[in-house]
Amino acid sequence: PRVIEELMESGCLGRKSGKGIFMYGGSSKGGARQVNPVAEQILSRYRVAGQQPPAGEDVQWRTYLRSVNEAALCLQEDIIANPVMVISVSYLVSDTVPSEAVPSSF
Repeated sequence: PRVIEELMESGCLGRKSGKGIFMYGGSSKGGARQVNPVAEQILSRYRVAGQQPPAGEDVQWRTYLRSVNEAALCLQEDIIANPVMVISVSYLVSDTVPSEAVPSSF
């Protein structure tokens, strides 16, 4: 997308370049990172008026459903044999699995 191209052209390449969406440099462990004003200006041109950021539960479901889609592809390609394996691993390694998606046996 054009927004990514603009970020790259402006030098907002991420942690290794010292700036991306956030400014990197000193240690900010435990603290908030400073937003890169150049990236903020670029992103503001692509915002849709009145659009609200997704709620926390929506983000959880979107993240989880991406994993479900990948799992379906893995099943189709015989990479995994059992769909329960996916839920088990997702549950063990992630806190993004919505509680409704976790079988009661976990």
